[in-house]
Amino acid sequence: MKDYREHQKAPQAVEWRCIWQLSMLRQLSLALLFSLACPLLHAQNPQEVLVSMVEMLQYERAKQKDPKVSPPFKKYGMKRIHASKVLEAGDSRHLWGYHVHANLEFDKQKLPLFRLFKRADFGSMAVIDYFAPDDNKCELVFWGKKYYRRFAHELRRAGFQMRNSQKQTNILEFRKEGVSVGVDVIIWPDVYILQVINLG
Repeated sequence: MKDYREHQKAPQAVEWRCIWQLSMLRQLSLALLFSLACPLLHAQNPQEVLVSMVEMLQYERAKQKDPKVSPPFKKYGMKRIHASKVLEAGDSRHLWGYHVHANLEFDKQKLPLFRLFKRADFGSMAVIDYFAPDDNKCELVFWGKKYYRRFAHELRRAGFQMRNSQKQTNILEFRKEGVSVGVDVIIWPDVYILQVINLG
């Protein structure tokens, strides 16, 4: 009788062990699928730089009074780029970047400086910060349309009015009466150039 009971318990133990193993296998499969999906989700939703247009306007205004004012770009996760092969000695421009690569086909004799940068994703951004007395401005270079929409919305909320430029058809101007700094957005088929400029 005892042998019969043990014989009955053995299949039950094997059955529960199989169920447990199948459950663990299912959990491991889900974990593996999730780990594979995470990089894809990150690639589809690149993290954007949370640059504030209000702060950029304040920074450009502060540069008019003190060119040695500390730039805000480091706190946004950007890194300073020392492009000694591109910028000649005495060039006052400073370069910053976030998720950008160098354009290996860049020719400084033929192309504007913003063509030095290539995006890694649509969250990429570069900065060209000018300090020359006759050309004091700051350029944000980006490729994602979401950036443009966010910046335009922030400027409108701050009271800036948008208008088409009389200089070029691909430039949108943001101006506010009584404010000595403004914003020009230059729209190219593949890239946006946002200029924060001193209006004098």
